[in-house]
Amino acid sequence: MRGLACRLKATAKQKIHQFQIFKIGTNHAEIVGQITSQYAFTHNCLLHMARSTLLVPTGRGGALHLMYRSSILQASNASGRIGLLAGVALLALTPLAGCEGMIGDEPGNGGSAADGSDADPFTLVCDPETETPPPRRTWLLTAEQMDHTVDHLYNGLDGPRLNFVNNENRTYYGNRADRLTLNSEQVGLLLDQSEEAAQFVSQNLSSYVDCNVRERSCFDEFVDRFATRAWRKPPTQDQIERLRAVYDVGAEISVGEGYTLTALAVLRAPQFIHRTELGAADGDYYRLTPWEVASQLSYLILDGPPDDELMELARTGAILEQATFEQQTQRLMQSSEAQSIASRFMMQLTGARSIIGKAKAPELNADFSPQTRADMMEELRLFSEAMFFRDGATWSDLVLSRETFMNARIAEFYGQSGVQGGDFQRVQIEDPLRSGFLTMPVVMSVHSSSDHVVPTTRGRFVLAQLLCSPLGNPPANASDSPLANPEFTPRERLEAMEGFDQCYACHGRADPIGFAFDHFDAVGRTVTEVYGEPIDDSGEIRETGALDGSFGSLQELIERIANTPEVRACISRKFYEFSQGRPAIRSEACQVEAAQETFEASGGDLSSLLQSGLQGDFLHVRGPGE
Repeated sequence: MRGLACRLKATAKQKIHQFQIFKIGTNHAEIVGQITSQYAFTHNCLLHMARSTLLVPTGRGGALHLMYRSSILQASNASGRIGLLAGVALLALTPLAGCEGMIGDEPGNGGSAADGSDADPFTLVCDPETETPPPRRTWLLTAEQMDHTVDHLYNGLDGPRLNFVNNENRTYYGNRADRLTLNSEQVGLLLDQSEEAAQFVSQNLSSYVDCNVRERSCFDEFVDRFATRAWRKPPTQDQIERLRAVYDVGAEISVGEGYTLTALAVLRAPQFIHRTELGAADGDYYRLTPWEVASQLSYLILDGPPDDELMELARTGAILEQATFEQQTQRLMQSSEAQSIASRFMMQLTGARSIIGKAKAPELNADFSPQTRADMMEELRLFSEAMFFRDGATWSDLVLSRETFMNARIAEFYGQSGVQGGDFQRVQIEDPLRSGFLTMPVVMSVHSSSDHVVPTTRGRFVLAQLLCSPLGNPPANASDSPLANPEFTPRERLEAMEGFDQCYACHGRADPIGFAFDHFDAVGRTVTEVYGEPIDDSGEIRETGALDGSFGSLQELIERIANTPEVRACISRKFYEFSQGRPAIRSEACQVEAAQETFEASGGDLSSLLQSGLQGDFLHVRGPGE
């Protein structure tokens, strides 16, 4: 491909020499530049091209969290990877005009109490007068979604992977749309891997078309099929014309190179690595297109692109009919792949995937190998999917179950007897301290430091994820506090903090909950003492409302978490936010409240929780944005 770039340079230069980058205003900088002899683009112009291709309006309501951020400029300048091929591929999909105008905002930090996104569930008071649909957006595919999308794109062939975003080179944010962005390393990987994928596609054209590939009609058939599958919607006539222009550049070398360059343009277009929720204007709001509804439903349930049946229903528009939508929802929920919705939610709720990059002290690494970490996550996956798809299973069962899945490795880690082999099997837990997901090693190790137990971290997790009562950020100079004395035990430190409101405001709430989990060390193994002292797992819940009060043991705390309506209300909100890919906001309080009431009326039935994420206007309508 790099040789092709050199050979095509003169021809391509004649086609794009008029393209200039003019002065661009952004919310943080103004960039002036033009295409260099290597045809490297500044990131703002790439943003403009992405916006033009997607037809996204300028402004906060249409903000794009795309790969074409400032990092892509760094990648292009540092490695030269965005050269002629990237330029031609992107240029062919966008108008030959100058880039100008403001392009959206930087991704947010997840919200704050000011907009209701980090407040507890009871601050989201339903007011039908102020209820509005969620805003329009684009949504970067997760690593897992990209893998499933590529499998679908290759028609069952075993081709190159596009794993430019993976658990080793990013912080894990689950499906949080506002946190899913790319850094320069990942952009570089995308550029390299998309070249390999494009070559693979051009070498396997017979899996996409059954015609003479030298004929223009055959090329048009390929573009329609390949781009539709890659973008989860058909290309417009304008986009087809631009892809024809890309093909013509490559075809000056050979027909195969023309198809390679065309596939590359499709794979580097923002429609491939992003989902859109932009819709078409319908009065004051925007109603999602059939293609967007099909994608949203499929990625939510299956974590992958729409299958042929969904795509056909999108093509005819039938997916917008309520009866058809509900029928397709039930069809997808009955597939084996649908069970991943349970484990994806639980991984996000607990932060379990972060264990992959979690550093532990050297003396713990023997028991915290990559294989052990994978086994820990597999236990949570199997447990979650079994519980959510078991008839009659409830939130209480998820917290109190004395049943889990182990293989020999994880059983040895637990100290569990009678488990043989590498395959996971359903077992009854022997350890009396463990039950449900809360005490699994993956959860305990993620919410620990590298070499010791941190009650604050575990208490903060319970407050934020199970009680919807998150703490604020610690003071900037927290580590310099005299109360950080390493000779203090956590209980001694908390006692000393009582006279320091700045510290005690958070520690006084988190630590008394975290003490209950002192039975588990930094990698989640059961221990009998902490900091050289016998374990005291008593504590207190403070400033959360109905749950407030002391508890005498870990088991008592877990029982309270399992059986309190306020916890079920929080979990219902968390699942709503998971299905939306973002924190809830006040304007959708009625949606959240309706889901909470349904979940509570079911007695905390887990299947009811799943269904709550598949209902409501938020699956079809978007607001005008800010």
